[in-house]
Amino acid sequence: MPSFFGRYSFILKGSFLDSTLSGRFVVAEAAEDNHGPVRTANTYHFSYEDGTPFNPVGTTSHAWHLKYDGDIAASMKVLKTSGFNKVRFSIFPRHNEYSLDDPQYFPYEGTAMSTHVLTKGNVQEYTGRNEGNDFNYSRFNPEYFRHLETCITELGKAGIGGRSCPVPSV
Repeated sequence: MPSFFGRYSFILKGSFLDSTLSGRFVVAEAAEDNHGPVRTANTYHFSYEDGTPFNPVGTTSHAWHLKYDGDIAASMKVLKTSGFNKVRFSIFPRHNEYSLDDPQYFPYEGTAMSTHVLTKGNVQEYTGRNEGNDFNYSRFNPEYFRHLETCITELGKAGIGGRSCPVPSV
């Protein structure tokens, strides 16, 4: 997130691109209730960019954004009323005893192994294995990242975040 409002331009070059990309964007002034990113203040405290104190009260909700829409809405409802102002979560899916089902989207193009074989009793046996997965790890799935951005935006609207970044370490 840019620290200042105004006009910005960028140039993107890389061995992964066929040509150089460039573009421009405008950063508007923050809305009245947006205090900016959180920074360290006075060594041991936190404050927003505008100096408003930030007292983090957080939780971990590993796979809330990887569920289906009804479960995501239920998780957001709980988070909104919880008193938490930050949440920590992993952006990549994983199977564990609490998350046996596949998410709506995967970060890479391709297909995952069939999870109908997973149970709370055998999930550890499958953890870290790739048999049955057919992902192209060189091709991101844009729909997955659009969904992730939507979830992060909803957290921000609920006053949950703490840092303004694409992948919150909150």
